[in-house]
Amino acid sequence: MRTELAKNRDRWLLATVGTVFFSAVYECFSHQVYSRAMILAFLYPLLGGLLPATLLMMKAELQPGEWARSLWGAGIASLTLGSLFRGVLEIYGTTSRLCAVYGLLGWTLLTLGFLSWTLELRRRGRKAPLC
Repeated sequence: MRTELAKNRDRWLLATVGTVFFSAVYECFSHQVYSRAMILAFLYPLLGGLLPATLLMMKAELQPGEWARSLWGAGIASLTLGSLFRGVLEIYGTTSRLCAVYGLLGWTLLTLGFLSWTLELRRRGRKAPLC
């Protein structure tokens, strides 16, 4: 169980570092045009993935199941990609209505992942995380 938790944490660390690297390289070639969405895109995998994964390593009994983890991961990925997409468009100097779809989809998946985790904990006889 411990190795699975460590692998999950390491994946989120890799996603965070990869997002920072992509943003830095893209910004280097943007001809001095910067985007806040691009610069701060790493915060989604950092605060939504790495931080919770590290905290959950301390309480293995609160570990979410695969379904909840998959929904949560898809939500974080959607928000991260949406932020990068918005950054690319801002640097290019245009906009798109698709940016809102990424946010809506991401927050919906995060909500479903959290609800799934809560239901799993109740089924196991544990108290819900925020109750």
